[in-house]
Amino acid sequence: MKLSVHDVNFEIISTLTGSKSMKYFGIALIAGIVGYAFAAFLSYYLIGKFSSNAHDRSVEASMTCIFVYGPIGFILAFIAGYLWAKNSF
Repeated sequence: MKLSVHDVNFEIISTLTGSKSMKYFGIALIAGIVGYAFAAFLSYYLIGKFSSNAHDRSVEASMTCIFVYGPIGFILAFIAGYLWAKNSF
């Protein structure tokens, strides 16, 4: 039995859209976005509160929370969300 390109593409698409791994990835992505926002806001507050920089404290806080602590929060929350979804569903 020969499979055409259309049949193979349909099987790949149906496998990707109906699989549990996409559900896990979606939950992990939402958890990562929430983790990014939480880490960014928390680090902005903490850096603004405890930084010894007197001249540009707000710039230091905003750049650090967007480019350092936000991505760290995203990665950690993404991994935690993926593991939670995989063990829960």
